[in-house]
Amino acid sequence: MAAGFAQLPEIRLDAQQATAVRHGNPVLLTGAGAPVSLDECWVSFKGEVLATGWVEFGQFKCRRVFN
Repeated sequence: MAAGFAQLPEIRLDAQQATAVRHGNPVLLTGAGAPVSLDECWVSFKGEVLATGWVEFGQFKCRRVFN
């Protein structure tokens, strides 16, 4: 499935963030390379596609969650 999102930026999450996203909750992105704003992106955890969404004020917000 990740190949289908190759044109979009990928954000890799930690275990705690991944759990929140699996439940459709927004997560604060941290770290030096964390984006502050993105119109469209996808998030993953250990190579698994979790969701698509956007980043607003440093927070990833889910558009579609894949379970």
